Amino acid sequence: MKRQPPEVRLDNYRAVYNHYADLQPNVRTTRTVHRILRAFYQPNTHVAPSVADRIGELLDNNTRLVIVANHISKHDPPVLAAAAQAAPALRPLIGNTFILAKDGLFRHRGVRQAVEVLGAVPVFRDQDYGSEAGQARAAQALKRMSIERLHSGQNMAVLPEATVNDKDPTKLQRFKGGWSLIVHEALEEGSKIAILPFAFSYPLAGSFSGEVTHHHADVVATEPLTELEGLRASQIQALTRTSLQAAVDLAVGYSTGAITA
Repeated sequence: MKRQPPEVRLDNYRAVYNHYADLQPNVRTTRTVHRILRAFYQPNTHVAPSVADRIGELLDNNTRLVIVANHISKHDPPVLAAAAQAAPALRPLIGNTFILAKDGLFRHRGVRQAVEVLGAVPVFRDQDYGSEAGQARAAQALKRMSIERLHSGQNMAVLPEATVNDKDPTKLQRFKGGWSLIVHEALEEGSKIAILPFAFSYPLAGSFSGEVTHHHADVVATEPLTELEGLRASQIQALTRTSLQAAVDLAVGYSTGAITA
């Protein structure tokens, strides 16, 4: 009989992260889901040839990519998956990337199964649990599990703003710092890592007029950030924020028509 996965609760964090340390989605199923998402969302992906070449070089050199994206909609994770399928340079990441996602997505069986196919791993966020007993220990367990998965050759995706930006999607919100600690410690322990800025902009999101549609989003991947060794976590975060804001500016430019391909 197949063993049931652990219930995703803060007081059960040890079992949760032991489970996700080894969980690997079925690659065939994952690829099928990515193709379906691409057909549904139909994103406009913008990856310059030089960026595509650099991504390929890094992957060939056994470098892990940490995709860092802005967060302007609950649709961002599936649109990211759709864009990975749409852009040939990003397809090698399919089935080999985990994404940090809020624990509430894992409460219902159907939703949990859907996000796990995309590589989602639950996060017990401090803004949800505050100083509740176990939250700090759960954060440490998540950090250790993420570092080990990076060491094993997987890539990671994060939305460092942590909450949807419903005020001004053209400007990044404050970043949470946990992801940069993961990157910093993984680098210190010997993993080769590059950060890939990845920006979304949905039609009308840059103009605040009318309702935003999540189809035909403009998605931009820009030059990966390398030479991160020796930087503090705060420096990694600041460098990434600057590059991601530049990617957001490009994505907004495409979606508003200010930039034409």
